[in-house]
Amino acid sequence: MNKVSFMGNGETKDFHFNFPFFTKDDVVVTINEKNATGYNVICTPKGMNADIPFVGGIVRFLKAPKATDNITICRKLELNRNVDYQPTEHLNPTAVNHDMNYFIEILKDMKAELTGFAQKYADITNKENTDVIISKISIISDKIDHAMETIEQLGGIENIHSDLENLANSLTELTDSINTNSENITALTNAVNFTDDGKASLKNICAPNANFMMPTNRYIDIELTGAGQIYVAPAAGYVYVQKKTASDSTAYSFLTLYNRSAGNISSTINANAAAAVLNNWIMVKAGDRVEFQYNLTGTTNFCRFIYAQGA
Repeated sequence: MNKVSFMGNGETKDFHFNFPFFTKDDVVVTINEKNATGYNVICTPKGMNADIPFVGGIVRFLKAPKATDNITICRKLELNRNVDYQPTEHLNPTAVNHDMNYFIEILKDMKAELTGFAQKYADITNKENTDVIISKISIISDKIDHAMETIEQLGGIENIHSDLENLANSLTELTDSINTNSENITALTNAVNFTDDGKASLKNICAPNANFMMPTNRYIDIELTGAGQIYVAPAAGYVYVQKKTASDSTAYSFLTLYNRSAGNISSTINANAAAAVLNNWIMVKAGDRVEFQYNLTGTTNFCRFIYAQGA
């Protein structure tokens, strides 16, 4: 998958990535799921006459992202024609190769998105409906493979007309497959994102799974720097903290989590004992702002964001 994610720490400005791309415009950077600004992309060239000009690089921010920031760097290739082939002009093999390489990378990204979709969301439906959805995704995925194989088998210029005709047929099959099989996939996408249409679609195409929105074993460690700190959730899940009271005091101690994006709903736990261990958690959705408030001076055993099932 041509995508990497990082958590800011308030100090780091450089974030490295190693996926291939054609121009700087192919590299998309977001912070907390919004398009980022104030950065430069430093490209790592692959070498002379490379099929794909760059093999990675560095996203360098002018100002270091905050500790609460979730930074994502991904590749987004626009499906555009790079060369306009004229019937009276000679074909340039370099231009043809560039177009085919570009197109193959787009198909790879499509396949990766389909695979990721299947792995991420299949568990929200019952087995019967899951099998239906996965079979439709598999049909489209097979057509993508066929299209890539057709491109890779393109021969010399003397065969270009028949080869391109085969490619056109393969892409027509891919388009037909997407048009035929995408209805339920679109409905499922809406459903897992809980759009208005999705809520209705969820009732029609799948039955909720008992594990949906339960905690997973995937998590991000959060650096707890002090009371009043704000953390922005990167996805649906749980913010979970385990912290101790002072070892030499039995004074009243508390640990409170506020979801400032959901009506200030909060969860509080307290103790009047020395070296007591307090555990507290709160449920969040993507983009929610969680505030930490506490007067504990003991050790922080851990503070983390835990992804929910399906997130």
